[in-house]
Amino acid sequence: MPKLDLHQTTVPDTHASQICAALAARGKTIDPSIRVNSQYSSVYHHFTLYPRVMEELLKIGFKQLDSPDSAGVTPIMRLYEGFSEQWNIIARISWFVSKGADVNRKLPLSNANAAHLIAVKVTRALLAELTLQKPEDIYTRWSRWEKEIYQHREKLFHPDIVDSCTCACCPRGCTPVSVALRQALRWDRWFSIAERSFWFRRLMHSLNGWHQHSENSEQTDRSIIRLLTFDGLGLKHTCCIEIDTKDRETNEMRCRDEEEIAEIWQENRPVIETLEILVSEFEAKFDELGLSLVGFLEGYWHTRMTEHLLERDPYNEEHDQGARRIGVILQAEESKLDRVPLLIGAQVKEVDVDG
Repeated sequence: MPKLDLHQTTVPDTHASQICAALAARGKTIDPSIRVNSQYSSVYHHFTLYPRVMEELLKIGFKQLDSPDSAGVTPIMRLYEGFSEQWNIIARISWFVSKGADVNRKLPLSNANAAHLIAVKVTRALLAELTLQKPEDIYTRWSRWEKEIYQHREKLFHPDIVDSCTCACCPRGCTPVSVALRQALRWDRWFSIAERSFWFRRLMHSLNGWHQHSENSEQTDRSIIRLLTFDGLGLKHTCCIEIDTKDRETNEMRCRDEEEIAEIWQENRPVIETLEILVSEFEAKFDELGLSLVGFLEGYWHTRMTEHLLERDPYNEEHDQGARRIGVILQAEESKLDRVPLLIGAQVKEVDVDG
């Protein structure tokens, strides 16, 4: 908690709790309507505020819009999970960024930055629309979200911000775009929704558009190819974890402990060489073919990745019969290719994305 500046010209806000405590210590009575609790936080930490209300607060002197609370969380990190028609998470984030909120600030207990958490929350909001009951509602709301995200993409996605995680999925560190894709890949509802291939392909089209404003968009294209290959091979991440907690106000990200990271690296080791070989092949072919990122993923990447997965564990009849004798039923690999990245190649209908 910073030292209280008695000569400051702004509304105390984050110092209000200190003032209340100081007055109470001197025996002064504080009206309940203006009493502030002991938690050090600003008015902007209230995630129910609309941007227009925050604008008015800023005009009348509440200027500590990027101050951390007692837990190290800044207002831009407090993004509510329960979205509704009247609540616009994108407008809230965009407002903070336009006023100078630091998206580079590290999250508590994490190697990730505020920009990475924003990418997680925006992606989760978009995916949540796929759980609606009426198909016509899904198309309408998804299109609205898609358009709004694209219009604000420079404030929502900062492809050049890199965290300090060390993971084979992103050797140079995770970016907000890679974190957004990782969030989409780990979503557990893909195989329970209708037209999942169509929607995954449409998400990839959107993701491709979100980072094209970056100076390093070509490098981001390659990081997406690498991450999809990493996930398709069934490798495990050692980077920060997005914690899904429905009973909390915010979605947290935390670092894995060193012991867990060491165990994952050991488990991944046999497949890492294969990952590097495939990624080198994919990057060379991507340059050679000159296709768009999504066009390359839908075509060459999907075909080659599927071939590799089918050849990796060929059916062994003797082994299968031996397993059956001890009560273990093995299935051919073809029935197991239900990996989310492979949805990119199942072209069930054309995707038309304006942007």
